[in-house]
Amino acid sequence: MAVYIKFKLKIFFMKKMIILILISYYIASPNMKLIAQDLVNNVEVSKNSVKLGIFQLAASTFLIGYERNISGNKSLVILTSFILKDNSKEQRLGAGGELQYRFGSQRLGVDIFDCNSLMYVGPYVSSKYINQIEFEEADDYSIDEKKYYYNSIGFGFIAGVKLYIIRNVQLDFNIGGGIKYTQSNRKYDDQYFSAGIFNLNYTGVLPRANFTLGIGF
Repeated sequence: MAVYIKFKLKIFFMKKMIILILISYYIASPNMKLIAQDLVNNVEVSKNSVKLGIFQLAASTFLIGYERNISGNKSLVILTSFILKDNSKEQRLGAGGELQYRFGSQRLGVDIFDCNSLMYVGPYVSSKYINQIEFEEADDYSIDEKKYYYNSIGFGFIAGVKLYIIRNVQLDFNIGGGIKYTQSNRKYDDQYFSAGIFNLNYTGVLPRANFTLGIGF
């Protein structure tokens, strides 16, 4: 319960991201139809799609997103993630948000796996907050709890490909990189620092890759 309360109190930093998301949704939503499609470079694409993160599930993260096609070759993507992990070694509770602006959708010269395909590039901004409790056995066999928080922001660029495997189902893969800055009450130690870019406390240049399954409407 204490972790949950602390998480709620410190979630205020997400306000800027939420405001940014709401503004983006307001821009993207006029004249939205229940089922709507555009034709981009002779590929029929949905105006709206819901996305589910695939890679993130292995990291105890549930990622869901929404993409709105603004015009023929521009779209906004809003991603929200929820982190929950609880085992004998640690507990994690957190949330994050990301905004992507994609443009320059071009049909690839060769279709992949006999699917229509479009490639895109664009910038992103992101924010994430995580509470972590680590459990360690003390000399008297009691359990010590070490509590940490990680407050991070990031920005960068991505390039990717969307495969339209059937009319309203799409596979979306992108790679890229950017800068991540993290504030934390955790100090670096040899054991934890060895994780490098996978360290929750990491600040620096961060490569990235993402794979989502989307449903258009």
